[in-house]
Amino acid sequence: MAHNTISFYESGTNEPEQDMLFKLAKAFEISINDLFPPTKKSDKRGYKSELLAAHIDDDVTEDQMDDILKYIDFIKSQNK
Repeated sequence: MAHNTISFYESGTNEPEQDMLFKLAKAFEISINDLFPPTKKSDKRGYKSELLAAHIDDDVTEDQMDDILKYIDFIKSQNK
Protein backbone atom coordinates (compact mmCIF):
# COMPACT_ATOMS: atom_id res chain seq x y z
CA MET A 1 0.00 0.00 0.00
CA ALA A 2 1.37 3.38 -0.95
CA HIS A 3 2.26 5.89 1.75
CA ASN A 4 0.02 8.53 0.19
CA THR A 5 -2.93 6.09 0.34
CA ILE A 6 -2.48 5.75 4.09
CA SER A 7 -2.08 9.52 4.39
CA PHE A 8 -5.36 10.05 2.52
CA TYR A 9 -7.11 7.61 4.87
CA GLU A 10 -5.70 9.37 7.93
CA SER A 11 -6.65 12.83 6.70
CA GLY A 12 -10.12 11.78 5.64
CA THR A 13 -9.47 12.68 1.99
CA ASN A 14 -10.30 9.10 0.97
CA GLU A 15 -11.99 6.23 2.75
CA PRO A 16 -10.94 2.60 2.33
CA GLU A 17 -13.31 0.16 0.66
CA GLN A 18 -14.84 -2.54 2.86
CA ASP A 19 -12.51 -5.28 1.60
CA MET A 20 -9.51 -3.09 2.43
CA LEU A 21 -10.77 -2.68 6.00
CA PHE A 22 -10.84 -6.44 6.41
CA LYS A 23 -7.34 -6.74 4.94
CA LEU A 24 -6.02 -4.07 7.30
CA ALA A 25 -7.62 -5.72 10.32
CA LYS A 26 -6.13 -9.06 9.32
CA ALA A 27 -2.68 -7.54 8.71
CA PHE A 28 -2.67 -5.88 12.13
CA GLU A 29 -4.26 -8.94 13.77
CA ILE A 30 -7.08 -6.88 15.23
CA SER A 31 -10.85 -6.92 15.06
CA ILE A 32 -12.36 -4.78 12.32
CA ASN A 33 -14.21 -2.97 15.12
CA ASP A 34 -10.84 -1.75 16.42
CA LEU A 35 -10.46 0.31 13.24
CA PHE A 36 -13.39 2.49 14.26
CA PRO A 37 -13.16 4.89 17.20
CA PRO A 38 -15.87 4.66 19.83
CA THR A 39 -18.89 6.79 19.10
CA LYS A 40 -19.73 9.63 21.44
CA LYS A 41 -23.29 8.47 21.96
CA SER A 42 -24.27 4.88 22.32
CA ASP A 43 -27.60 4.27 23.97
CA LYS A 44 -28.41 1.64 26.58
CA ARG A 45 -29.56 -0.85 23.93
CA GLY A 46 -26.12 -0.94 22.38
CA TYR A 47 -27.20 0.61 19.08
CA LYS A 48 -24.88 3.16 17.62
CA SER A 49 -27.15 6.12 16.96
CA GLU A 50 -24.82 7.52 14.32
CA LEU A 51 -24.89 4.28 12.35
CA LEU A 52 -28.67 4.09 12.49
CA ALA A 53 -29.02 7.78 11.69
CA ALA A 54 -27.04 7.25 8.49
CA HIS A 55 -30.02 5.30 7.18
CA ILE A 56 -32.64 7.82 8.28
CA ASP A 57 -33.44 11.29 6.94
CA ASP A 58 -31.44 14.18 8.40
CA ASP A 59 -34.49 15.84 9.93
CA VAL A 60 -35.11 13.23 12.64
CA THR A 61 -35.07 14.69 16.13
CA GLU A 62 -33.41 13.00 19.09
CA ASP A 63 -36.86 12.16 20.52
CA GLN A 64 -37.88 10.61 17.21
CA MET A 65 -34.64 8.57 17.17
CA ASP A 66 -35.49 7.30 20.67
CA ASP A 67 -38.94 6.29 19.41
CA ILE A 68 -37.34 4.47 16.47
CA LEU A 69 -35.04 2.56 18.81
CA LYS A 70 -37.98 1.65 21.05
CA TYR A 71 -39.86 0.39 18.01
CA ILE A 72 -36.88 -1.76 17.03
CA ASP A 73 -36.87 -3.27 20.52
CA PHE A 74 -40.62 -3.90 20.25
CA ILE A 75 -40.26 -5.67 16.89
CA LYS A 76 -37.38 -7.78 18.21
CA SER A 77 -39.41 -8.78 21.26
CA GLN A 78 -42.21 -10.03 18.98
CA ASN A 79 -39.81 -12.50 17.35
CA LYS A 80 -38.99 -14.27 20.62
